[in-house]
Amino acid sequence: MSSSSNSPEWVRSIVNSMQRRRGPLTDQRDWVVSEEWPSFSARFFLLSAGSDQVALKLGSNWPGDLAEYVADETERVRDLLSDLPSGKVVMPGVLGVSTDPPALALDYLSGEPLFEAVPDLDEARRAAVLSLCGQAIGAYHSSEEVPHDPEADRAARDELASAARRSGLSGRALSKIEPGLTRSRGYRFSPNDFLLVDREVLVLLDPPHVKKYDYVHRDLGSFFMELHRALLGERAPRSGDDLARLQRAQGDFLDGYRETGPDQLDTDQDRWAIDVFQIARISGVAQNRLRTGKISAAGRALSWAWWLRRGLRHRLTPVSGG
Repeated sequence: MSSSSNSPEWVRSIVNSMQRRRGPLTDQRDWVVSEEWPSFSARFFLLSAGSDQVALKLGSNWPGDLAEYVADETERVRDLLSDLPSGKVVMPGVLGVSTDPPALALDYLSGEPLFEAVPDLDEARRAAVLSLCGQAIGAYHSSEEVPHDPEADRAARDELASAARRSGLSGRALSKIEPGLTRSRGYRFSPNDFLLVDREVLVLLDPPHVKKYDYVHRDLGSFFMELHRALLGERAPRSGDDLARLQRAQGDFLDGYRETGPDQLDTDQDRWAIDVFQIARISGVAQNRLRTGKISAAGRALSWAWWLRRGLRHRLTPVSGG
Protein backbone atom coordinates (compact mmCIF):
# COMPACT_ATOMS: atom_id res chain seq x y z
CA MET A 1 0.00 0.00 0.00
CA SER A 2 1.39 3.37 -0.99
CA SER A 3 -0.10 5.86 1.45
CA SER A 4 1.22 8.83 -0.51
CA SER A 5 -0.68 7.87 -3.65
CA ASN A 6 -4.14 9.20 -4.42
CA SER A 7 -5.05 5.94 -6.15
CA PRO A 8 -8.36 4.66 -4.72
CA GLU A 9 -7.39 0.96 -4.53
CA TRP A 10 -5.83 0.97 -1.08
CA VAL A 11 -8.48 3.37 0.19
CA ARG A 12 -11.27 1.17 -1.13
CA SER A 13 -9.67 -1.85 0.56
CA ILE A 14 -9.63 -0.12 3.95
CA VAL A 15 -13.14 1.29 3.62
CA ASN A 16 -14.55 -2.05 2.50
CA SER A 17 -12.99 -3.75 5.55
CA MET A 18 -14.57 -1.30 7.97
CA GLN A 19 -17.21 -2.24 10.51
CA ARG A 20 -19.81 0.11 12.04
CA ARG A 21 -20.05 2.01 8.75
CA ARG A 22 -22.49 4.89 8.54
CA GLY A 23 -23.06 8.11 6.63
CA PRO A 24 -21.24 8.36 3.29
CA LEU A 25 -19.43 5.05 3.93
CA THR A 26 -22.63 3.02 3.62
CA ASP A 27 -22.50 3.22 -0.20
CA GLN A 28 -19.81 1.99 -2.55
CA ARG A 29 -17.84 5.09 -3.52
CA ASP A 30 -14.61 5.83 -5.36
CA TRP A 31 -12.68 7.61 -2.62
CA VAL A 32 -9.48 9.45 -3.46
CA VAL A 33 -6.91 11.10 -1.19
CA SER A 34 -7.19 14.89 -1.39
CA GLU A 35 -4.81 15.77 1.43
CA GLU A 36 -2.52 14.13 3.98
CA TRP A 37 -1.15 15.34 7.31
CA PRO A 38 0.66 13.75 10.29
CA SER A 39 -0.50 13.46 13.86
CA PHE A 40 0.68 11.79 17.07
CA SER A 41 1.16 8.04 16.41
CA ALA A 42 -1.02 8.15 13.28
CA ARG A 43 -1.57 9.75 9.87
CA PHE A 44 -4.64 11.56 8.64
CA PHE A 45 -5.94 11.54 5.08
CA LEU A 46 -8.74 13.62 3.64
CA LEU A 47 -10.83 11.35 1.41
CA SER A 48 -13.13 12.81 -1.23
CA ALA A 49 -15.88 11.28 -3.34
CA GLY A 50 -17.88 13.86 -5.24
CA SER A 51 -19.04 16.46 -2.71
CA ASP A 52 -18.53 14.13 0.28
CA GLN A 53 -15.42 14.30 2.43
CA VAL A 54 -14.23 11.91 5.14
CA ALA A 55 -11.16 11.98 7.38
CA LEU A 56 -9.27 8.69 7.55
CA LYS A 57 -7.05 8.17 10.60
CA LEU A 58 -4.53 5.43 9.88
CA GLY A 59 -2.80 4.09 13.00
CA SER A 60 0.52 3.34 11.37
CA ASN A 61 2.03 1.92 14.57
CA TRP A 62 -1.11 0.77 16.39
CA PRO A 63 -1.64 -2.83 17.42
CA GLY A 64 -4.67 -4.24 15.62
CA ASP A 65 -6.89 -4.27 18.70
CA LEU A 66 -6.38 -0.55 19.37
CA ALA A 67 -8.68 0.66 16.58
CA GLU A 68 -11.87 -0.45 18.34
CA TYR A 69 -10.66 1.10 21.58
CA VAL A 70 -9.89 4.40 19.83
CA ALA A 71 -13.33 4.37 18.20
CA ASP A 72 -15.06 3.85 21.55
CA GLU A 73 -12.85 6.45 23.23
CA THR A 74 -13.58 8.94 20.44
CA GLU A 75 -17.31 8.62 20.95
CA ARG A 76 -16.91 8.84 24.72
CA VAL A 77 -14.89 12.05 24.52
CA ARG A 78 -17.24 13.45 21.88
CA ASP A 79 -20.18 12.99 24.25
CA LEU A 80 -18.14 14.44 27.08
CA LEU A 81 -17.33 17.62 25.15
CA SER A 82 -20.90 18.01 23.92
CA ASP A 83 -21.96 18.32 27.56
CA LEU A 84 -19.76 21.37 28.23
CA PRO A 85 -21.93 24.39 29.12
CA SER A 86 -20.56 26.56 26.30
CA GLY A 87 -21.66 24.13 23.57
CA LYS A 88 -18.74 25.42 21.51
CA VAL A 89 -16.39 22.43 21.54
CA VAL A 90 -17.14 19.84 18.87
CA MET A 91 -15.47 16.68 17.69
CA PRO A 92 -15.76 14.43 14.62
CA GLY A 93 -17.93 11.35 14.95
CA VAL A 94 -16.81 7.84 13.97
CA LEU A 95 -18.05 6.68 10.57
CA GLY A 96 -16.28 3.32 10.44
CA VAL A 97 -13.58 1.16 12.07
CA SER A 98 -10.96 -1.10 10.50
CA THR A 99 -8.74 -3.43 12.51
CA ASP A 100 -6.53 -4.61 9.62
CA PRO A 101 -5.01 -2.18 8.97
CA PRO A 102 -6.01 -0.29 12.14
CA ALA A 103 -7.89 2.81 11.00
CA LEU A 104 -10.87 5.05 11.72
CA ALA A 105 -13.07 7.00 9.35
CA LEU A 106 -14.30 10.25 10.90
CA ASP A 107 -16.53 13.15 10.01
CA TYR A 108 -14.45 15.80 8.28
CA LEU A 109 -14.59 19.13 10.10
CA SER A 110 -12.63 22.07 8.72
CA GLY A 111 -11.29 25.17 10.39
CA GLU A 112 -8.22 27.29 11.03
CA PRO A 113 -5.35 25.78 13.07
CA LEU A 114 -5.75 27.19 16.57
CA PHE A 115 -2.20 28.37 17.06
CA GLU A 116 -2.20 30.16 13.72
CA ALA A 117 -5.38 31.99 14.70
CA VAL A 118 -4.52 32.91 18.31
CA PRO A 119 -2.09 35.79 17.59
CA ASP A 120 -4.66 37.67 15.49
CA LEU A 121 -7.59 37.36 17.89
CA ASP A 122 -8.56 40.38 19.94
CA GLU A 123 -7.96 39.96 23.66
CA ALA A 124 -11.54 39.13 24.59
CA ARG A 125 -11.91 36.53 21.83
CA ARG A 126 -8.52 35.01 22.64
CA ALA A 127 -9.48 34.72 26.30
CA ALA A 128 -12.73 32.96 25.39
CA VAL A 129 -11.06 30.52 23.00
CA LEU A 130 -8.23 29.64 25.38
CA SER A 131 -10.75 29.11 28.17
CA LEU A 132 -12.54 26.63 25.89
CA CYS A 133 -9.25 24.78 25.36
CA GLY A 134 -8.79 24.59 29.12
CA GLN A 135 -12.34 23.32 29.61
CA ALA A 136 -11.88 20.63 26.96
CA ILE A 137 -8.59 19.29 28.34
CA GLY A 138 -9.79 19.65 31.93
CA ALA A 139 -12.99 17.72 31.21
CA TYR A 140 -10.96 14.91 29.68
CA HIS A 141 -8.57 14.85 32.64
CA SER A 142 -11.41 14.56 35.15
CA SER A 143 -13.63 12.18 33.17
CA GLU A 144 -12.32 8.96 34.70
CA GLU A 145 -11.32 7.92 38.19
CA VAL A 146 -7.58 7.36 38.40
CA PRO A 147 -6.74 3.94 39.83
CA HIS A 148 -4.71 3.91 43.04
CA ASP A 149 -1.73 2.06 41.64
CA PRO A 150 1.65 2.69 43.31
CA GLU A 151 3.50 1.32 40.28
CA ALA A 152 1.67 3.66 37.90
CA ASP A 153 2.33 6.57 40.23
CA ARG A 154 6.03 5.74 40.28
CA ALA A 155 6.01 5.56 36.48
CA ALA A 156 4.50 9.05 36.32
CA ARG A 157 7.11 10.38 38.73
CA ASP A 158 9.87 8.70 36.73
CA GLU A 159 8.58 10.39 33.59
CA LEU A 160 8.62 13.78 35.30
CA ALA A 161 12.12 13.09 36.62
CA SER A 162 13.26 12.15 33.11
CA ALA A 163 11.78 15.38 31.74
CA ALA A 164 13.55 17.32 34.49
CA ARG A 165 16.88 15.74 33.60
CA ARG A 166 16.34 16.52 29.92
CA SER A 167 15.63 20.08 31.03
CA GLY A 168 19.07 20.29 32.62
CA LEU A 169 17.90 20.28 36.24
CA SER A 170 20.03 18.94 39.05
CA GLY A 171 19.44 15.92 41.25
CA ARG A 172 18.65 18.28 44.11
CA ALA A 173 15.70 19.64 42.14
CA LEU A 174 14.51 16.13 41.30
CA SER A 175 14.40 15.23 44.98
CA LYS A 176 11.71 17.88 45.44
CA ILE A 177 9.15 16.26 43.16
CA GLU A 178 5.89 16.05 45.08
CA PRO A 179 4.51 12.47 44.96
CA GLY A 180 0.92 13.74 45.24
CA LEU A 181 0.77 15.62 41.94
CA THR A 182 -2.47 14.99 40.04
CA ARG A 183 -2.59 12.21 37.44
CA SER A 184 -5.16 11.41 34.77
CA ARG A 185 -5.52 9.42 31.59
CA GLY A 186 -2.86 10.96 29.35
CA TYR A 187 -4.26 13.30 26.72
CA ARG A 188 -0.92 13.65 24.88
CA PHE A 189 -1.82 17.02 23.42
CA SER A 190 -0.51 17.83 19.93
CA PRO A 191 -0.50 21.29 18.30
CA ASN A 192 -2.54 19.87 15.43
CA ASP A 193 -5.38 18.80 17.71
CA PHE A 194 -7.41 22.02 17.76
CA LEU A 195 -9.07 23.92 14.93
CA LEU A 196 -11.04 27.14 15.21
CA VAL A 197 -14.25 27.72 13.22
CA ASP A 198 -15.52 31.27 12.73
CA ARG A 199 -13.13 32.28 15.49
CA GLU A 200 -15.37 30.97 18.25
CA VAL A 201 -16.12 27.24 17.87
CA LEU A 202 -13.34 24.87 18.86
CA VAL A 203 -12.86 21.58 16.99
CA LEU A 204 -10.93 18.77 18.66
CA LEU A 205 -9.60 17.06 15.57
CA ASP A 206 -7.48 14.18 16.83
CA PRO A 207 -9.22 12.17 19.58
CA PRO A 208 -7.04 11.12 22.51
CA HIS A 209 -6.42 7.41 22.89
CA VAL A 210 -3.57 6.93 25.36
CA LYS A 211 -4.17 4.19 27.92
CA LYS A 212 -1.53 5.18 30.48
CA TYR A 213 -1.98 7.64 33.33
CA ASP A 214 0.33 10.66 33.38
CA TYR A 215 0.68 13.80 35.44
CA VAL A 216 -1.78 16.29 33.99
CA HIS A 217 1.11 18.77 33.88
CA ARG A 218 2.55 17.03 30.82
CA ASP A 219 -0.41 18.05 28.66
CA LEU A 220 -0.43 21.58 30.04
CA GLY A 221 3.29 22.00 29.48
CA SER A 222 2.85 20.97 25.84
CA PHE A 223 -0.05 23.41 25.42
CA PHE A 224 1.85 26.27 27.06
CA MET A 225 4.81 25.64 24.78
CA GLU A 226 2.66 25.98 21.66
CA LEU A 227 0.87 29.00 23.11
CA HIS A 228 4.20 30.72 23.81
CA ARG A 229 5.44 29.93 20.31
CA ALA A 230 2.22 31.30 18.78
CA LEU A 231 2.27 34.57 20.73
CA LEU A 232 6.00 35.33 21.02
CA GLY A 233 7.83 32.96 18.72
CA GLU A 234 10.66 30.70 19.83
CA ARG A 235 12.23 33.21 22.18
CA ALA A 236 12.04 34.59 25.67
CA PRO A 237 9.79 37.61 26.26
CA ARG A 238 11.58 40.80 25.25
CA SER A 239 9.58 43.20 27.37
CA GLY A 240 7.20 43.43 30.27
CA ASP A 241 4.35 43.71 27.77
CA ASP A 242 5.43 40.43 26.15
CA LEU A 243 5.48 38.69 29.50
CA ALA A 244 2.12 40.12 30.55
CA ARG A 245 0.54 38.99 27.27
CA LEU A 246 1.83 35.47 27.76
CA GLN A 247 0.75 35.29 31.39
CA ARG A 248 -2.76 36.54 30.56
CA ALA A 249 -3.10 33.89 27.87
CA GLN A 250 -1.92 31.13 30.20
CA GLY A 251 -4.27 32.43 32.88
CA ASP A 252 -7.20 32.35 30.46
CA PHE A 253 -6.47 28.70 29.68
CA LEU A 254 -6.17 27.84 33.38
CA ASP A 255 -9.45 29.65 34.15
CA GLY A 256 -11.21 27.24 31.80
CA TYR A 257 -9.26 24.25 33.11
CA ARG A 258 -10.30 25.01 36.69
CA GLU A 259 -13.97 24.84 35.67
CA THR A 260 -13.74 21.20 34.57
CA GLY A 261 -10.37 19.77 35.56
CA PRO A 262 -9.48 17.49 38.48
CA ASP A 263 -7.20 20.02 40.16
CA GLN A 264 -6.82 23.79 40.52
CA LEU A 265 -3.08 23.61 39.69
CA ASP A 266 -2.41 26.65 41.85
CA THR A 267 0.64 25.53 43.82
CA ASP A 268 4.27 26.35 43.05
CA GLN A 269 4.86 22.62 42.66
CA ASP A 270 2.15 22.43 39.96
CA ARG A 271 3.58 25.31 37.98
CA TRP A 272 7.08 23.87 38.36
CA ALA A 273 5.96 20.55 36.87
CA ILE A 274 4.19 22.30 33.98
CA ASP A 275 7.34 24.24 33.15
CA VAL A 276 9.56 21.15 33.44
CA PHE A 277 7.52 19.39 30.75
CA GLN A 278 7.50 22.57 28.70
CA ILE A 279 11.29 22.92 28.88
CA ALA A 280 11.77 19.26 27.97
CA ARG A 281 9.67 19.77 24.82
CA ILE A 282 11.59 22.91 23.90
CA SER A 283 14.91 21.15 24.47
CA GLY A 284 13.74 18.40 22.12
CA VAL A 285 12.97 21.02 19.46
CA ALA A 286 16.46 22.48 19.90
CA GLN A 287 18.10 19.07 19.54
CA ASN A 288 16.15 18.35 16.34
CA ARG A 289 17.28 21.70 14.94
CA LEU A 290 20.89 20.92 15.78
CA ARG A 291 20.66 17.52 14.07
CA THR A 292 19.40 19.17 10.89
CA GLY A 293 22.04 21.91 10.96
CA LYS A 294 19.68 24.76 11.87
CA ILE A 295 22.10 26.30 14.33
CA SER A 296 20.53 29.73 14.77
CA ALA A 297 17.03 28.27 15.23
CA ALA A 298 18.41 25.81 17.79
CA GLY A 299 20.07 28.69 19.63
CA ARG A 300 16.77 30.57 19.87
CA ALA A 301 15.04 27.52 21.32
CA LEU A 302 17.85 26.95 23.84
CA SER A 303 17.66 30.60 24.92
CA TRP A 304 13.90 30.20 25.40
CA ALA A 305 14.44 27.04 27.48
CA TRP A 306 17.12 28.79 29.56
CA TRP A 307 14.72 31.64 30.35
CA LEU A 308 12.11 29.19 31.62
CA ARG A 309 14.68 27.18 33.55
CA ARG A 310 15.91 30.30 35.31
CA GLY A 311 12.34 30.97 36.49
CA LEU A 312 12.08 27.51 38.06
CA ARG A 313 14.49 28.49 40.81
CA HIS A 314 11.95 31.03 42.03
CA ARG A 315 8.94 28.74 41.64
CA LEU A 316 9.86 25.48 43.38
CA THR A 317 9.18 25.40 47.10
CA PRO A 318 10.77 22.81 49.41
CA VAL A 319 8.48 19.82 49.95
CA SER A 320 8.86 16.44 51.50
CA GLY A 321 8.86 13.25 49.51
CA GLY A 322 11.37 11.26 47.61
